[in-house]
Amino acid sequence: MSIKVFINSRQANNSKKTGKGVYARAIIDYLKTKSDLEVIELNHNFWSKLGLWHLFVALKLKGDKNAIYFDPESFITPFFVSLLTNQKVVVTIHDMVAFNFAKGHFLKPLLIERIFLPLLVKMSKVKFFCVSNFTKTQFCNYFNLDNARVSVTPLGFDYDSEHNSSKSAIVDTSPKIVCVSTFLQRKNQISLVYEFSLIKHEIPHNLYLIGGGDTSYVNKVQNLIYELKLQDRVFITGFISKDHKNRLIQEAEFSIYPSLYEGFGIPLLESVSQNTPVITTKNTVMQEVCEDAALYFDPKKTTDLAFQIKYLAGNKELQQILLNNSQRILAKYSWENTASKVYNEFKKLA
Repeated sequence: MSIKVFINSRQANNSKKTGKGVYARAIIDYLKTKSDLEVIELNHNFWSKLGLWHLFVALKLKGDKNAIYFDPESFITPFFVSLLTNQKVVVTIHDMVAFNFAKGHFLKPLLIERIFLPLLVKMSKVKFFCVSNFTKTQFCNYFNLDNARVSVTPLGFDYDSEHNSSKSAIVDTSPKIVCVSTFLQRKNQISLVYEFSLIKHEIPHNLYLIGGGDTSYVNKVQNLIYELKLQDRVFITGFISKDHKNRLIQEAEFSIYPSLYEGFGIPLLESVSQNTPVITTKNTVMQEVCEDAALYFDPKKTTDLAFQIKYLAGNKELQQILLNNSQRILAKYSWENTASKVYNEFKKLA
């Protein structure tokens, strides 16, 4: 007898997927290969236009017996499903930003998470996936939650071996440092620009800040660039194509991921998969993900990032050590491994 699994696939079917959408799509595609599962995708429909999609899903599941509802992106829908049906519900926790690092966070998701996640925790039939041990620890500690209700299903990565062969495809040979990250206060680009300014005369590199996000924060970073007279050394690219982003990562001597708080940190894997070493933040999930495959700085020490940049710049021996270590890290994080863990958890629930 097959297990029926309903999955919120709205972001999975988005043409411009966020990280949650990539996560959902990879899991759905894998689960559909399993003959003992019947996977039903729940996408946008007429009810979405009326603002009643969450209620529609709950009513759709109400008539099914012994199904599982899995939501990789939302907290509102699982609340209604759990409230109005007897189905088993599984929700993915990608991070605890709304509770532990809310400053500068987008208001709408902040309110949704703060209202609905505590309600879901109180519903005993709801089970949770966390994308890292770091996130699980924070989640369980914050809500004083039984560990048995939480499983760790780490994120995966679309590893492209052709990007890992060499740096021979480099078009622009000028020395570069890149930072691939959404622009939000916790992503810490302000500190990166300031620390770069401290050593701008000691290294020849230009710094590329790749990504978009909170417009007000982008403006703050841009204003700091002008204030520090770095217009010819630091460049904000905005959103760019995947190919353009990958090319800049490949051309960089190393990348920097200065975020103060993450649930996982996919840009770390994006970088090392393309033979580009990484500097990132101590005492965060990044140390769980990268282990000995990155150089770390202490964000509480004002000049530590500047010191690490100088230390890694031109240090080919250390760069190669980090890249050698990264091969073991990359092998751990595949979407197949992630989806397989999700599948095994569903089997336990059935």
